[in-house]
Amino acid sequence: MEYTIVMNRWYNTSFTIEADSSEQALEKFNALGDERYAREMEQCNVTSEYVEVVCDDDNIRVCSQTNEQMTEGWCVNDGEMYFKYEKDAINWAIGSGYKDLQEAYDNDVIYWTEWEG
Repeated sequence: MEYTIVMNRWYNTSFTIEADSSEQALEKFNALGDERYAREMEQCNVTSEYVEVVCDDDNIRVCSQTNEQMTEGWCVNDGEMYFKYEKDAINWAIGSGYKDLQEAYDNDVIYWTEWEG
């Protein structure tokens, strides 16, 4: 069986630009051209990283929390993330600003399902 490892990284880069208005600051920023990419790579402070294991078998998902294979469980945003265990789905829901798993479910952002084997 083949697995794909997907690494997502988020980072922020800030530029200090002297300007008289936000429009002028944006113009000066755009005028930096390729120099802005060089500055970006100098800073490149990763603020968050998420590694996802994806199984190439359509009937198996991989839990985003435990990396365990699963044929049933919680699905976030139609496949953005998967949770094998309810406790992990609850932690995700609360960490995402919902009061509990039921509220996230009621807002159609997470649901429990099975994938046929």
